[in-house]
Amino acid sequence: MEYQARRGEILVLYEDETGVWRFALPRAGWGRKAQRVRLLTRPLSPSQIKRDESRKRHTWLQYRSWSRITSGVLLNVIGAVQYGTSKVFSKMVPYFDAQELRQYIHQIMAIFQKTAQEVVMAVDRSGIHRAHKLDATLDHYRGKFRF
Repeated sequence: MEYQARRGEILVLYEDETGVWRFALPRAGWGRKAQRVRLLTRPLSPSQIKRDESRKRHTWLQYRSWSRITSGVLLNVIGAVQYGTSKVFSKMVPYFDAQELRQYIHQIMAIFQKTAQEVVMAVDRSGIHRAHKLDATLDHYRGKFRF
């Protein structure tokens, strides 16, 4: 595939899914409200590092419950990187299933519809890539798109 992509015969996309936490610890804060933020001018001592890490862990504990995940803390993302150009094509989805992947494939094909090259998507063996619900979509793009 690399050889064909380098020659311009096909477009290769490396696709995968991931969950991304939409929560940044610095927003939660660890200091007192009246305390001002100060830039460090010297390195932290080992005891200061240990104390800061302890505060971070304590703050993080309240966000580890599964009830928080359903309230939008976890973002599910389907994405692909194009070989050669390193362009990233992504889509946030409520959850990973074959229907969301079908919509993502349609989105990718809308981007590359004007190219004469076949789009080849390298995927892993997860269940959504092997689902029978994708058969109609793959048949629709036969000769233009394949896994």
